[in-house]
Amino acid sequence: MQKVQGHLKYYFPDKLVRLITGELTSAIFKIAFDLNIFAKIDRKCISVYEFSRLFNIPLSSSRVLIQYLCVAGLLKYRNKKITNSAIARKYLLHGRDKLEWIKHLLRINKWSHKLKEKILNPRDSEWYLIRQKRQGINEEFYRGWFHERRIHWGQELGRMYNFAKHRIMLDVGGASGGWCIGILKKFPHLKCIVFDMPSACHIAKRYIEETGLSDQIKVVRGSFFKSNLPKGADIILLANVLHDWTPQESQRILSKAYAVLPAGGTLLVSEFFFQDNFSEPIWAAIQAISVLGPETKSGWQPSYGEMRDILQEAGFRHIQKRNNLLIARK
Repeated sequence: MQKVQGHLKYYFPDKLVRLITGELTSAIFKIAFDLNIFAKIDRKCISVYEFSRLFNIPLSSSRVLIQYLCVAGLLKYRNKKITNSAIARKYLLHGRDKLEWIKHLLRINKWSHKLKEKILNPRDSEWYLIRQKRQGINEEFYRGWFHERRIHWGQELGRMYNFAKHRIMLDVGGASGGWCIGILKKFPHLKCIVFDMPSACHIAKRYIEETGLSDQIKVVRGSFFKSNLPKGADIILLANVLHDWTPQESQRILSKAYAVLPAGGTLLVSEFFFQDNFSEPIWAAIQAISVLGPETKSGWQPSYGEMRDILQEAGFRHIQKRNNLLIARK
């Protein structure tokens, strides 16, 4: 039986998510057919860069499209190369009648053209617009389920990782403060610092006050691109933050985290990580589409191995892998 990640209020098994997101998968499938992907890479073994050149698609979009098709079982990713999967070779390459029937079924999808436009001509992702002050933070985004979900994730993290030996946690990009609130339910001795943009801190401060945790959770305004991170923490949390930025900018954020940690300090990176061959989970594939932008203004949904590599480049060592979590030390 497939393991369910977390509480059913917030997570569902991959099989159920695949049913719920069937229209999205169908749209991706139709885009792949429109671009003639399976035929053009038949008998080839190519990199993401070569895929981008072959189909004249932005590099960030190519990565997302490949990831989703790998999760769907239609492409294989191994040793940083892409090939058709066995099912694609068997059913999607030969036989005119068979292919016409698949195309007929795909015509049912009504919104694949919108997704295709997003992939072929991606716009700046949301956090780049906020960073450029072309868009403000929508407070509605933090209310209700989003904040409750972050509290739940904090509780889940408290069951996965023992914070007993730590004194102060810095939550970088802490948004509503929900992760800290959830962790404190199990480790009430901990002091926390939420570091985020001024507009986010205004929201976080109100939520923290409502829970009566103002004495334990401090809110600090700033930018992890323009200023140094607050000092004093012996553990830093980056939860669902790095996927909003390019790998290069993620590296900058990790380097700043490394700089303020004491020797032996701990870093936790929580994400919906892809497996290294991009074969699962469906959650990561959906997230990858949601953060997609043009190459220099795009998020990215990393695999465990990709995140391990940039953690090591930032200086971190003793990296451990757990479910949707990497633990590293300075």
